[in-house]
Amino acid sequence: MKTFELINSPAILPESTHLGRVSMVVHDLEQSIEFYTRVLKMTVHQREGDTAILGNTEHILLELKQNAEAKAYPQATGLYHFAIIYPTERELAEAIAWLFTLRVGNSPTDHGYSKTTYLLDPDGNTIELYIRTPERAVYTEDEAGELVVKYADGRLGNGRDQLDLEELFGTLDEKSKLDAPLSAETAMGHVHLFTSNIEEMMVFYRDVIGLGEGMMLKEFQMGDVALSEVEFHVIAFNQWKGNILPPPDPNIGMHHYTLVVPDDAAYADLRGRIEQAAVEITPHQSGYYIKDPAGLRMYITQDDSDMVMVAGVAQRQPVVSKM
Repeated sequence: MKTFELINSPAILPESTHLGRVSMVVHDLEQSIEFYTRVLKMTVHQREGDTAILGNTEHILLELKQNAEAKAYPQATGLYHFAIIYPTERELAEAIAWLFTLRVGNSPTDHGYSKTTYLLDPDGNTIELYIRTPERAVYTEDEAGELVVKYADGRLGNGRDQLDLEELFGTLDEKSKLDAPLSAETAMGHVHLFTSNIEEMMVFYRDVIGLGEGMMLKEFQMGDVALSEVEFHVIAFNQWKGNILPPPDPNIGMHHYTLVVPDDAAYADLRGRIEQAAVEITPHQSGYYIKDPAGLRMYITQDDSDMVMVAGVAQRQPVVSKM
C-alpha cells in the first residue's frame, strides 16, 4: 500500500514566504462586504469607490472589486476555493458555531490532515475555514488505486469524511465569543485552483516558483505544493473539470492571489527563474503579475505593508494550528 507524504521535496523559497491577499471580482460590493463582515467576522480596512480591503483585525486577507457586468464561467480554470487558517481548534470551533448561529449553510469536513468547513459567498465562490492537523492521519492508496485515509485512532476514511462536531464544539466554554472579530493570528492558509493539467502545474510551482512538491494524487486528479512540513498544502490544484480553458475578462471570481517573498535574495532568484522559464511578467506597483499554466494570475511582491508592525518591523510567524 502506497503512502503519500505531505512534502516530497524541499522548497527553494524560504519559510518567510507566504500567501498574501486574494483579490476577488464581485457583482455587488455592499452585499459582499456585509457577508464577509457578518458571517466571517472580517474587518474593513479600506473602502474606496468600487473596491474594499478586508482582513482580520490587523492583516489584509481579501480585496473585493465590484464589476456588475462580469460573468461567471463555471467551466473554466479558476479558483476552487481560498482558505482561512485558524491558529487554534477553539477559534475554528467558534467560527463554525457562529455559522450555525446565523443558519449559514456549511459543510464540516474531516480531511485527516485538517479539520475544516466549506461555505459559499454571495457570488458562489467557495471559502474554506480550517486548521492543520497532520498528526491525525496518513494518506495511503490501496491496491485498487483508491485513496484511503488512516486516522491515528484506527478509523479509515476517504479524506472527505464527516467532521466530529461534538468533539470540535467540546473546545468551547463560557468564555467563547462567537461574534468576536477575526483574530490577528488567522491567515490566508492556501488557495486551491481548477486546472486541466496537474502535472504542468506541479512542474511550474515546484521548479519555477520554488515551492516544495507535496502530494500528487494522480488517481484523485489532484496535487499540491508546500513551504515545509509545517506549512503544507499552500497551493493545490485539481483537474476535476477536465480539459478547460481560462475564463475571459472580466469574470466573477478570483482576479489574482498574492505570493509575498520578503527575502531579498529569494525574491531576486525567483524573478530569475521566471525569466528563464520565459513566463510573461507584467509589472504592477511594488511587484509584478505572472500567469501559471492554467492562465491564473499570481501577484508576486516583497511588500509586507498588510502585516502587523511591531517596533517598525513587519512581524510574521507561520500559523501552526494548536489542538
